[in-house]
Order: sequence, then structure tokens, then C-alpha cells
Amino acid sequence: MDSNDSSAKEIALRDGNGVSYKVVKGQVIAKTPFIGYLSQLCFSAVGIIVTVVIFAAGVAIMMYVNKISKEINTMVEQQTA
Repeated sequence: MDSNDSSAKEIALRDGNGVSYKVVKGQVIAKTPFIGYLSQLCFSAVGIIVTVVIFAAGVAIMMYVNKISKEINTMVEQQTA
């Protein structure tokens, strides 16, 4: 049951006990279903593979940019010397 469903009579707490919606103080100010979807996707087999591929691509891009940066620095040092 969705804990943000205002038509529900009872919501479940973390310890598994139910409590009436009337005794819960506060209000829902934002819902982020997209983040929940992404977190579920990350723990599936496909999501883990995609996460590893994205991480590996990020590391490869960082290494490539570092290599280019070093080449530019050596060219600048050669021109100023």
C-alpha cells in the first residue's frame, strides 16, 4: 500500500505495525516516483550491468581527458622554454 495515499485508512510503519492515517502528523510536500523507479532499476540485473558500464565509461573518459591535459601542458612548456 502506498504510504502517500490519502484515501487509505491505515498506513504501515517501518516496524510493520499499522497506524491510523489520522494520527500521523505532517503532509506530503513532494513525490519522487522517478527516483524510486531508478533505484529499483539499479538493483536489477540489467541495472547493475548498465551502472557498471556507465562507471567504466566515466573512468575511461577521465583517463582520456587527463592524457590530453598532460599533452597540452607539455606543449605549452615546450613553447615557453
